[in-house]
Amino acid sequence: NNNSSRFGKWTALYFNQGGGIRGATITNYLLEKSRVSWQAEGERNYHLFYQIAPGCSKDLSLGAMLKIAGAEGHRYTSGGGRTTTVKGMDDLLEFQATRSALNALEVAGNDQDSMMKLVAAILHLGDVVFAGDEDSGAEVDAKSRDILALVCDLTGIPLPQLITALTCKDMGGGHEKVNVPLRPPEAGNARDALARSLYSGLFDWAITRINAALSKGADDGCLIVGVLDVFSFEFFQTNSLEQLCINFCNEKLQFYFNEHIFSLELAEYKCEGVDVGLVSYNTNEPTLKLLAGPGSIFRMLDDQAKVKAGDDSNLLSNIIKGHQAHPNFAKPGAKDLDSHLCFIIKHFAGRTGTGSWRGCRRPWRSPRTLSS
Repeated sequence: NNNSSRFGKWTALYFNQGGGIRGATITNYLLEKSRVSWQAEGERNYHLFYQIAPGCSKDLSLGAMLKIAGAEGHRYTSGGGRTTTVKGMDDLLEFQATRSALNALEVAGNDQDSMMKLVAAILHLGDVVFAGDEDSGAEVDAKSRDILALVCDLTGIPLPQLITALTCKDMGGGHEKVNVPLRPPEAGNARDALARSLYSGLFDWAITRINAALSKGADDGCLIVGVLDVFSFEFFQTNSLEQLCINFCNEKLQFYFNEHIFSLELAEYKCEGVDVGLVSYNTNEPTLKLLAGPGSIFRMLDDQAKVKAGDDSNLLSNIIKGHQAHPNFAKPGAKDLDSHLCFIIKHFAGRTGTGSWRGCRRPWRSPRTLSS
């Protein structure tokens, strides 16, 4: 789906006692951050990344500031079978609609410019490549130095500090920390993690501004109707952490449904002396414990993320050793796609197939850089 919102949300609608709507707020959860740096075949990145180039073509001062090429000119919006257009959608008109919406939300012009600068910075950051080898460590390729300087101009991050954050990692603790060079592939992962973190922060900022505008008429005396917009169960050819979290959420909802429709209702009938006979149903509680209980897959992921030398292969090995006997867990067959990189979860909706752990990277963690 190249036109999906790609984030889950809880929308609270506020009504007065007479039924008139007074406002609304949005709670964002599970933004699909991986989409910023990688999209499946036939998919697009987030729409604003495609709107900004035609927007700059009409606003020359904005174009001079952002220096954006077309969608085909940036790594995060081209290549790998990605689509750059959506049938029936005009990105210039959509950019103008975005601007109009920001104006309606009373977002000041300088804040809008800062927003566009950050979107442009993320696009440019994706074009930075790294040179070097295993021994000397990563360094910004000579052809990318001007690009990284532009990223710094757009974000206000000092260039030396950003280079260090992308090409080195902190080792040690307390006052004994030292910078250890990253290998070029690791620096590329750090670049993509930073891009995802920047977009996530921008998205949260946008939600905050939307809520400030929509909730002006709401007060403590209002009645509330909540609307949950949740991802449905997902299974793609290549599945990553986002799909695992989405499917875990659906497992939780299914458990809630079972608990209220079966467990609690049967308990109430029993208390009232109503004989309903033997009612049996399948519980998905074992799957929930597999994913989030003691010693679960999520706990193993947390532990592996804390280890400096942690990597996907060690994580996968630990997961298989710890859970291969679980009835809702399976190892992929030798002929399955990326069988050496994957594990299988048997969800209530059925066997998900291969769940690739590729792309499940540690989140961006460099307060020293981002605080600048």
